[in-house]
Amino acid sequence: MSSEAKTTITLLKGTAAVCLLLAGLSGCSQPVSEPQPSSSPEVSIDEETAKSMAKRGFEKLGGSLKEQLQSAMGSGGPVAAVEVCHTVAPELAQSVSEELGFKVGRSSHRLRSQKNLASPVIEEYLSKYSETPAADAPVEAIEKDGVWTVIAPIPTQPLCLTCHGEAEALDPELLSALKEKYPEDQAVGFKEGDIRGVFWAEIPHKT
Repeated sequence: MSSEAKTTITLLKGTAAVCLLLAGLSGCSQPVSEPQPSSSPEVSIDEETAKSMAKRGFEKLGGSLKEQLQSAMGSGGPVAAVEVCHTVAPELAQSVSEELGFKVGRSSHRLRSQKNLASPVIEEYLSKYSETPAADAPVEAIEKDGVWTVIAPIPTQPLCLTCHGEAEALDPELLSALKEKYPEDQAVGFKEGDIRGVFWAEIPHKT
């Protein structure tokens, strides 16, 4: 073998060694595929699980709202409670939804706030049970388009009648505040034990 050939082989070997040493950093290396993160398999949510998840949301939203309303009633009376419903209640619903990772809210067949308009699924529930005593109305979970809508009745309790009882029995100052905040208010005329509305949760069938 000629000295020229030996020199060429030596250079090639050296180049290969450098390429291996600097793999990924030089043009000599072959592209290496990055390992792909393994994706977690989808988990299907069954009816009972959806109801359990929704119950947690209803308790958090209802409990927080009741606490805020009782505090407002104690410090400023019914007018202060109206302000809580107007400003704080939507914020609480948003906060609970973000915390739990699914939407939670309220609606009614006789709305106070038009922001709480019912979806068709909830409207169907209200149409079926609005005249039923709250104690006899079921919690339902309806699956449609890949989403569980869980609906639970809100019973009219004695404290609720302060702002949701017969209109002629409400305090004039309260009526004025309601008219200002809710010009399309329909949420009066309830009696203790009535369904005043519903809590609802929308939970994807798969997570």
